[in-house]
Order: sequence, then structure tokens, then C-alpha cells
Amino acid sequence: MGYALLWVEDLAFWLLLIAWAIAVGVRFRRRWRGGMLMAIVFGVPLFLWGGVALLFGATDVGGRMGSALFLPVASLFGAIVVGGLVLLVLGLRRDQTKYVRAASWSPRALALAALAALAVHTMTFWNLDLAVRQRMDAMRIEAGTLALAVSPPRVPDGENAAIYYQQAFEGGLLDQPPEGYEDWLATLGDTPETFDFDQPEFVAYMQRRGPLLALVRQASAMPQCTFNRDWGRPSFTMLLPETQNMRAAARDLKLEAHYRAAHGDLRGAAENVLALHRMAEHVAQEPLLVSLLVSYALDAIAVNTLEHLLRMHPFTSEDLAVLDGWRLTPANPRLQRAYRMEEAFALAMFNQVAEWREMDALGQQLGITSGWPPNVSAVYRVFFLSDDLADYREAMARIQRSVMLPYRERQRVLNDLETDRKNTPMGIVSRLLVPALGAVETASARHDAQQRLALVALAAQRYRGQHGGYPERLEDLTADGAVVLLKDPFSNEQLRLAARGEGIVIYSLGPNLQDDGGAAPDEQLQTGDIIFTLNPLPNAEK
Repeated sequence: MGYALLWVEDLAFWLLLIAWAIAVGVRFRRRWRGGMLMAIVFGVPLFLWGGVALLFGATDVGGRMGSALFLPVASLFGAIVVGGLVLLVLGLRRDQTKYVRAASWSPRALALAALAALAVHTMTFWNLDLAVRQRMDAMRIEAGTLALAVSPPRVPDGENAAIYYQQAFEGGLLDQPPEGYEDWLATLGDTPETFDFDQPEFVAYMQRRGPLLALVRQASAMPQCTFNRDWGRPSFTMLLPETQNMRAAARDLKLEAHYRAAHGDLRGAAENVLALHRMAEHVAQEPLLVSLLVSYALDAIAVNTLEHLLRMHPFTSEDLAVLDGWRLTPANPRLQRAYRMEEAFALAMFNQVAEWREMDALGQQLGITSGWPPNVSAVYRVFFLSDDLADYREAMARIQRSVMLPYRERQRVLNDLETDRKNTPMGIVSRLLVPALGAVETASARHDAQQRLALVALAAQRYRGQHGGYPERLEDLTADGAVVLLKDPFSNEQLRLAARGEGIVIYSLGPNLQDDGGAAPDEQLQTGDIIFTLNPLPNAEK
């Protein structure tokens, strides 16, 4: 009802203003001046609402952004055109006395009526805006309630690993690394066999980092890790420096794992790998999508480091016993929590956009560094917020329902959602938020696959220590009942094994769902599998 009143009041204002311009224009002695006044006043609403109608037509009809405003605006534009033309015809027509009829119209009365219509129009808009603001208060409470419902419990300082991580960060773990640091990481990630572990700068760096990384290992052994967050007031501009600091610590742990192994401390290298894995678990305790993705990255570092160390060094059964503490941390339960927290943060973001608070920082979060629009928050609140929020809630509900589905079915849901997003108009903010959600699904399945491959690879390495060779089939690992074979999260079938000379490759099909025989992944061609390679060493334990 309020929007209908707004439409009628806007139409009344412009028609009264046009009538005023006609009444004034016909009183000019020089007709061209009166004609110019009428043309300007008549042209303003045509230019304004015609442009808005074209904009909404391009977005609504073009299937990019939904606002449901094209028809109301187009009809208002049409009504102003028709009404204005009628007023021109009636006002400029001459009566029986040859006087122009508009000359009898009172400019003062018309001006007062137009101002009254504008005042009523403004009041109606203000009332609509007030109603939206009241709903926003409820939405703000909902965001805080959702966030608190999935927030991690408070942990006493003596049991909180975050305290020890923070000590390591403040103790110098975040200091500027040496100039060759990135080259060290690149070499150890691609061809670790060629790395010179005795180069003086590297040795000096590892010795300086030793006490700090010992503190990190101590922290990783603790079960709980909670950094202080104000979960009751979620915000997309909330800073998460500790999450990125954990990534920096993980890189150093990887370097030290190789350093310790190269100097004969294989048990110590295994401790570093386990610390990496447990750090990933700590980061994932924060129910945020960004934290979840960082935890996946840390676990990928752990798996990659483990694979390279097993390929380069003769680990004994006693060395590998350190890794008995490696536990699966399935992605789906954490992903469900992260999606609920994401919804809380999104509700907070809708409020931020609707109130135009912290918009510069929010623009950086969304990757918008220039061209940020001016403050039109009241217009957004009244005309866009409700539909925009409904679009987001509908998309989020579909994504949350798909979490527990097998990967193939989950991808089908996400593909359908992406098709709808491209072909169906969506709100301004929801169009920015929804695409980022689907990408997390593949990252979660990849995380599960890598963890499972690492566990099976450890079992295969122990099998070789007992039997003198790697298993020919994964079923050979279950003979003593100590190993339970895990399914491939992508295919929902058993993980696969392929022989590579005297070594083996254990693999998952990966996102392309094609069996490439354990071939290394090629991201550009989108081929290959997710693999873990085991090769025998001449001096390895038999």
C-alpha cells in the first residue's frame, strides 16, 4: 500500500509542477521564454524516470539484477508523459474569448499544491524507510544470534593454544624473512631433492626460528584454540590477522621439517608434519569460511610435506609412530557451521550496505577499489533491501541443504544455482555474495581427499616396513584389521591405487570425476587426479 501511495504522490507532484510551468509560461510576453520553461520542467521528470526505467529494464529484463521496479517506474514514466501532454493540450487551448485557458490557472495555488504533494510524498517515503529500519534492527539481532549459536566456546587461558601462538607471533615469528625465503619454499614445494640444506643463510634462519617453532609445536598439541572475537556483532570488516599469521607459521614449520629430516632428525620432522596438521585443526575451529579455507591450505602443506619427506628419507616405524596422532577432520560438519556463520555475516553486511557504514572497508572486502557509488542507502533500503535479502536467503538455503549430499549431486545443485544466478535477476548484494559460496564445496572435497590419501599412504608405508614392499591392492592394508579403507569424497567409491615401478600412487578422482590413472593434476587442462606418491628408498627399512 505504501508503495502505491508513493507512486500516486510522485505522479501528482510532477503533474502539478508541469501545470505550474504552463500557467507561468503562458504569462510571458515572449513566448519562447515560456516555451523554454515548460520544456525544461516537462523534460526533467521525463529524463529522470526515463533513464531509471531504461536502467531497470537493462538489469531486470537482461537477467542481471532483480529489483521488480521496471514496471512501476515504466508505468510512472508513461503516466507522466500522458498526463503532461493532456495538461499541455488543455492549458494551451483557447476558450471562446480567445484567451489561453492556462492563463486562468493560479501559479501560486499550483505551486502550493505541488509543495504539499512533495511534502506528503517525502513523509510516505520516510514512513517506509522507518519500517525498513525497524526490520533491520530485528535482522541485526538475528545476525548476532546466528553467530553466537555457532561460535566456539570460551577456553581458559591455560588451556588455550591461541595464547602460545600469540607468544610466538610477538616473539619474532612474523619478522621479515630473508631475501631468499620465497625461493626456498618454491624449491621445497617442487624439487626438494635439489635443495641445499647446508647453505649458511638457511641454517642460520632455522636456528633463529627453532625456539619459536618449538612454542608453535607446543601450542599445536593442545586440543582447543580460540582467538578473541566479538561474535555477537559479526561484520564483514572484522579483522582476522591471527588466521594469516598461522599460515606464516606453517610455512616456517615446513622449512624446519625438511631441515630436521636433512640432518637426521626424522622423528622431529614427523613432529613438524603433525604440528602442521593440528594447526589446521585449530584454524578450522573458527566457524568462518575464510578460516576454513586457510585450514585447508595448512593441511595441504602438511600433506605435501609428508609426501616429500617420505620420498626423500628412510623413515622407520618408530619415526612414523609420531604420526599416529593424525586424525581425520571431515569438512562437511565444519562447512555447515561456517555457512551458518557466513549467513550471520551476510545479514550484517546487508545492514552495513543499508546504512552505508564502513563502506570503504567493505568495498575492499568485495574487491571494489574504485567506482564505489555515492550514498544512496535510503533508496536501497526502501526499494531493494527486501528482495535482495530474499534472493540471498533462498540461495543460501539451497547451498546449506546440499552440504551432506554426495559430491556429484552437490555439484548439480550448485550448477543449477549458478545457472539461475546468470539467467534470473538477483539483488545487488546477493549477486556479489552468492558466487563465492559454491567454490568452497570443491575445496572441502579436495581437503577430505588429501587427508584420506595421507592416512592411507601412512598405512602403506608401514605395510612396506612389515612386508618389504608396497601393497598391490588397497585391500591388502585391511588384512590385520588395523586399517579401514576410506572412500573417495569425489566419487563416493574406494580410493584407488596404481603401480609406479617399485612405488605406488594412491589417488582420488578429483573434481573432474575422471579416472586418469593417478596422473598428476594439470589445473590449466583440468585433468589428472589428486595423488599421493610413494617411492622406495635404497636404504629404507625393509
